[in-house]
Amino acid sequence: MGEPSCPSFHGPLVKGGEGALYIHGYGGSLEDPGLRAFLEGLSGSGFSVTCALLPITFSDITSEILRPIEDHIRENGIRHVIGFSLGGLVATYLDVDGKRVFISPLWGLGPLMKVVGMKGALAVASGSARAVLGGSAGDRTIVLERFNDQTITEMEQERSAEALNEAMRSIPPPNPSDVVIFSRSDNIISLEAIEARGVRTYDLMGGHMVFSGRDRNKLVKKVLFYLKDPK
Repeated sequence: MGEPSCPSFHGPLVKGGEGALYIHGYGGSLEDPGLRAFLEGLSGSGFSVTCALLPITFSDITSEILRPIEDHIRENGIRHVIGFSLGGLVATYLDVDGKRVFISPLWGLGPLMKVVGMKGALAVASGSARAVLGGSAGDRTIVLERFNDQTITEMEQERSAEALNEAMRSIPPPNPSDVVIFSRSDNIISLEAIEARGVRTYDLMGGHMVFSGRDRNKLVKKVLFYLKDPK
């Protein structure tokens, strides 16, 4: 069986300051040193940052993911949302009083993902494994790691893939203040889908996992700049 179909919330690392919610990508873990450094950098700069980790199986994004996140935002007075990869897709459906910053958002499939398709990408999580997609080498490798001794069935893969494909087809219009930070060497996401949104963008080095790449320090500075930008 897969994990329960609901997000888990962690933090904030530092209390006080404006509330911001970071939504991580598929199969993400707080054990990633790059992610932890990124969140610590944001938390030490006037923001109270909570991290949402998404479930690895779901059949309805609205009821299983969006509503719990919306409740968390409302109950904790969160003003800003930062979405990475699949978290960037989820964040397009969220309305907040402050800013929305998207990092390597999964708004469409890039070259590597098109080879295996959405179901194929999720299938990597089967057999107690997950895909770690990223790195400064242009996301050319897929490394299998243990995934908390969990497995997901083929039926769960199909349901999750169908829900994600529907979410990508139905992405709401952007907000004028939306900002996207991504890498042009990213083979996981669709760069064309980002450009089609017509929002402000900033290009960094590092492939899909930009918070672990060579420009990871720039990433923290850019996110902080956009969160504080009055525009």
